[in-house]
Order: sequence, then C-alpha cells, then structure tokens
Amino acid sequence: MTTVGRLLIHAYACDPNRGSEPGMGWAFLKGALNASQNVTLVTRIKNEAPVLSALTAEERDRVRVVGHDLSGFARWVKKRTLFGTQLYYLVWQLRAISLVRSLHAKESYDLAHHVTFGVDWQPTALAYQKDLKFIWGPVGGRQIAPRPLRRFLGIRGRVSHFARHVAVRIGYRLFGRRAARRCVYALAMNSDVAAVIARDTPTEVFPNVVVPPVNRRRPNACQTSILGVGRLEPWKAWSIAIEALNRLPNDFRLVLVGGGPDRQRLLRLVRRLELADRVTVVDPVPRAEVIRLMSEAHCLIHPTLHDSSSWVAAEAVAVGLPVVALNLAGPRDVLQNTGNELVEWRRPDVVGNVAHAVMTVPTHTHALNLYPQERISRFLPRLYERVVTESGKELGSR
Repeated sequence: MTTVGRLLIHAYACDPNRGSEPGMGWAFLKGALNASQNVTLVTRIKNEAPVLSALTAEERDRVRVVGHDLSGFARWVKKRTLFGTQLYYLVWQLRAISLVRSLHAKESYDLAHHVTFGVDWQPTALAYQKDLKFIWGPVGGRQIAPRPLRRFLGIRGRVSHFARHVAVRIGYRLFGRRAARRCVYALAMNSDVAAVIARDTPTEVFPNVVVPPVNRRRPNACQTSILGVGRLEPWKAWSIAIEALNRLPNDFRLVLVGGGPDRQRLLRLVRRLELADRVTVVDPVPRAEVIRLMSEAHCLIHPTLHDSSSWVAAEAVAVGLPVVALNLAGPRDVLQNTGNELVEWRRPDVVGNVAHAVMTVPTHTHALNLYPQERISRFLPRLYERVVTESGKELGSR
C-alpha cells in the first residue's frame, strides 16, 4: 500500500542481523517499504552492506542507501572513551544536517522519519530542516530511577545516575525540545515520555520492540529456575533480584545472562549473602540460546529502574514465560494486557514484594507475541497517510 511519494528514513543504527536499536532501524525500513515506492535510508556506512544484502531485488530497486560517518579518529574515540558512543552520535547527527539538506534539495521528500537512535535528549538532523515534514520516534530515554530505589544502584551507580540525569535535562532542553516542536508527529516509547513530548506535538505511545517468531515455553519447565537477561549495569538493579532470591526457598536458583561494569559488585553481594551455589552469572549468549533458557525457566525477573522499552520482557511473553517487573514506564507499557502483574515499588519492602511475585506467578501462561514485524508494517502506512494528508501544523512555526 503506497501512501507516501518520496520518503526519507533517518536511522543511525540499522542492521537486519542485530537486535535493539539496529534491529529497530531495520524493522522500520521494512515497514516503510510498505508505504512508499521511493525510500532513501541515511545510516552509518557499516550498515550499507548488511541492509542491501537482506533486501529483495525488488526492494533494492526502491531503496537508496546513503552511508554517513565521521573520521577514523572519531571512530577511535567512540570505541575507547567513556561516553564515546553518545558523543559520536551527537556529532554524527550535527554533521548529517548538511547531508539531509542536500538530499532534500535534490529529491524533495514528502516525508521524513527519524528512527534511531531513539533518544529524546540527543539531536536529530531532521529538526534543522526548515521545509521538511518529519516524524520523530519512537524515542525515549529521559526516565530516571525513582528516589526510593536508588539505594540499589551502589555508589558508582549513583554517581553515573546523577551525571546521566544532568546530561538528559540539558540535552532535552538543547535538542529534544526542538525536535518535539518541529516534528509533525512523535512516537514515544512509553507513557512517561509521551506525557512530556505531547506538550509540544501530537504524540502516541509506540514501544520500540520487535519480536521475531519464537518457540513456546516447555510444559515441563523448571519451577525453581529464575532467569535474568540484560546488561549488568547498576540501573538494571540486579541487586534486587539477588536480594529477592535470598528471601526464597533454598531450591530456587537465579541465572543472570549478560556482561557489564556492575558484575563485580553483584558477585560481592552474592558472596556476602552466601548465595554462590544458587546464583550463576554467564556472559552474553546468542538470542537462540536466550530463547531456549526462557523456554525452560520458571519466570523472567526484570527489575530495571528506567528502561524506555523492554525487549526481553516482550520476548518472554512471546515464549509464554511469566515476567516479574517493577511498575515503571517501559515494562509497564510493554506488559500491559499480557496478564503479568507488575510489582508496586512504592510499597514498603520492594525486595520482599518481588520475592512474593516470583513465588506466585502462574505456572502456565499463554504465549503471546504482541510485537511482530507485521505490527510495524501495518502501522506505518496508516501513520504516514494520516500525517501527510491531515497534519495541520505549519512547518517551522515552532
């Protein structure tokens, strides 16, 4: 169904062979091909080959991939310095302003769409084009850990949380607000983000999650195996999971899959609570292995303090694995209408409440994939048609 003439997809990260942001960029590119016969993708140079090889011959005839990157020194800084990725992305977007302006002057796009990174406090080159109608999102990232839960961050986690909080506030004022005011429509990863962006532009919640087909959970899954999947970062709050395990019967076991800077602090906590024989921490594994672990577990524990969206929670629901998560935006928006009960973090003894939730999750749940690729492929043509034909916002008026 063609609803847009010339369409520009702006996706710093776009790779059919990866998940998270690169996978989301690819999913939106595929969805955009249902809405336009003439698509230009602006992305990093390294994404050109995997994107073109994954497209069909017919799709390649309708897609122009424009690679854009910074110097080799900038890429070196990106890989070897703290906050290098964020700094590289910021400069990448600012340098892309002239590129997009040049492309628009030649192609005269009917619509553009910023997809990745989905960060609401970093710039997008599309916000600096005076006569280009664009959609922003899904974006998120502005959430912070609730004050009562910050004790689970540790000292270093609190310091980095404070630095991030300052960066997010400044970044949104400098860049995010401009994008919100100049776009014709915004997609927010969760309801908390939507409430802020909606002050400046029409907005709807659209979690940036795509779940490919997965095998369902085994009927004879272990009833005492708790699984946690994700980066070992302070804000993921794996210490809540470990402390909750300490409240559970001795036959319960916890498997954490992931790597990151919080690993040693978590292992110290395991030793202090004398849980070494009940907690296993393993390095990241391929997605197929994660799905296998999900199919054999009792539940997924997901105590993150400020996820914008929760891919792993959506995958667990698709497998049929119960999820124990805190009642915070991100997990709350992804898990609504799935039958999973969220733990209310405002109540006293959040650790005890998480442990109780683990003990009382249903033994059998229905596998439910609410986020297939088809969701985006159906959504984008309708969204683009509505934006192109019905938008009443004057470009450049804000």
